[in-house]
Amino acid sequence: MDYFVIALAVVFLVGIFCFWYFSYRNWHLGDGMVLARNRDDGTVWVVSRLVCSPSGRAGVQNQSKVLSRNGQNALFKSDEEFLAWTKGNNGKKAIWEFEGGLVVELNPEIIRTKIPVYWVPGSSFQKKIRENENNPFLKEGSGFCRKTEQFFQTFSIGKNVLGPQSVKRYPKPLW
Repeated sequence: MDYFVIALAVVFLVGIFCFWYFSYRNWHLGDGMVLARNRDDGTVWVVSRLVCSPSGRAGVQNQSKVLSRNGQNALFKSDEEFLAWTKGNNGKKAIWEFEGGLVVELNPEIIRTKIPVYWVPGSSFQKKIRENENNPFLKEGSGFCRKTEQFFQTFSIGKNVLGPQSVKRYPKPLW
């Protein structure tokens, strides 16, 4: 009887842990935008932002160039400098300046979801997309993300990648 109670308690605790882990693992304190450093020139860009977040409500747009945060210039020579700069705010209010004259004060709040990213600054990313443009096996399409209100480019592999003779299509089962 004692083993049954212990096993029941363990199963209950594991269930509570799994519920907690899978429910709250994406929660974090932030401004609701994803930043990336362009390795070609060291500039910082907003690669994605959530519509229902501090940055989205303030009018920050995807693919905006960041000029400064709290008066600190957003131009970095290395990834280490960029990472130190991104972690330097620690969930406090910050004044952000973006290209085009947008200056906003963002107060971080709990973000309850992952922020999807569909764009990366830099010529290496654009070069990879241009290389795939003439690939006859890739079908190009587009999608729309409701969280970021952004259209993005999709690629999928065509049905006849191996040729029509090598693909056998079986009839659908009746059940």
